[in-house]
Amino acid sequence: MFIAPKWLRRLNRRVARVNRQVARTWSGSVRRPAVVAVAVVTALAAGIGWAVVAGLGGDQAASAPAGVSARSEAPLPRAATSTPVPPASSSSAEPVPAPPPAPVVAPAGDPRSGGSPAPSGGEACGRFFDDFRYASSGDGRFTAAGWTARSESGGPGPRGARWSPGDITFPSVEGEQVAQLSASTDGTNAGTSQAELVQQERRFGHGTYASRVRFTDAPITGADGDHVMQAYLTITPLRGDDDPLYSQLSFTEYTPNGAWGGRDPLRSHASVHTIRSEPYEADQAVTSTPGGFGGWHTVVTQVGGGHVRYHVDGVLVADHVDDGKGRSVLPRQPMSLNYNLWFIDLEGHRGGVSTYVQQVDWTYYAQDELVAPADVQGQVAAHRAASSARVDTLRGGERTPPRCRS
Repeated sequence: MFIAPKWLRRLNRRVARVNRQVARTWSGSVRRPAVVAVAVVTALAAGIGWAVVAGLGGDQAASAPAGVSARSEAPLPRAATSTPVPPASSSSAEPVPAPPPAPVVAPAGDPRSGGSPAPSGGEACGRFFDDFRYASSGDGRFTAAGWTARSESGGPGPRGARWSPGDITFPSVEGEQVAQLSASTDGTNAGTSQAELVQQERRFGHGTYASRVRFTDAPITGADGDHVMQAYLTITPLRGDDDPLYSQLSFTEYTPNGAWGGRDPLRSHASVHTIRSEPYEADQAVTSTPGGFGGWHTVVTQVGGGHVRYHVDGVLVADHVDDGKGRSVLPRQPMSLNYNLWFIDLEGHRGGVSTYVQQVDWTYYAQDELVAPADVQGQVAAHRAASSARVDTLRGGERTPPRCRS
């Protein structure tokens, strides 16, 4: 019988003690790999790896628990300085998916919410920003950034109207490049062209949205009077009337010539629970303000904690909670991000060809965080100072998970 020398017996006792210490910090099926790892590393350091491995035996090798990938990673932690906001409640009668992560409040002056550029370690996680420095809608960088210039037919708008990618351009305005949407009509369905700029992948939910948008009161060419809609919104597909998962937040809808029977300019902010298409009816909370709204405006919307709060140029203009029937108007699934310019109908046309534009200076989204409007401006200024034309560190979706700092 083989009798191990004293040095080997002492080494084995030390390995056993280490194993017991490691085992106390592990449980279940993940304990064995820890023991094996410590034993092998210790033995190799003593030059007798073969003896320890042989003593453990091959049947000790354990796998990860069922349903858990050995390569899975823990979710990125939130900063310790953030204050959790409770998620919005939803009706238990509806088959809603698991709610998105509860937004966190970024205190004023927090580096995540504005005032200073991201450190060299990388951008903050859960951020989306675009300064629209593209050559055209056919620019490879434009599509690589996830943008789509709509081309497929269909609503909204007059039946048969076109959606033209060529109506999305990127001119320079006051020294800054902007995204410009153009829509024109000669008063006929076939002679009507509309524009829509979309982040098609649905990665937008709770958090803070912001954009600097130029709305217009009159066409750049042709006679005025068309019932044109200028909109900035997030939305999901409608699976059918009264879809319980439908989600839509219209950060701003502006109709400079009125619509649906009205003749006066009207600006609206709408939080939609669900809709019915024929005839159209929406279960929503909506705040409308009459009067002209032409010019540049910064629209900031905070979504979380049971509220959808709309700010225009730093002023709170609407606070929505439910649709009037006690049902939350917060989104229940991820949405796409959209800017569009289209004609509600052609009844107001006065002859010739009229062309309208809507411009977007920048767009911003902080995922699952409620950021103060002033701090949004600071974050945008920091990105521009750092020449960061585009930032995308959003979690979720089909894109490769970004490298970012939590």
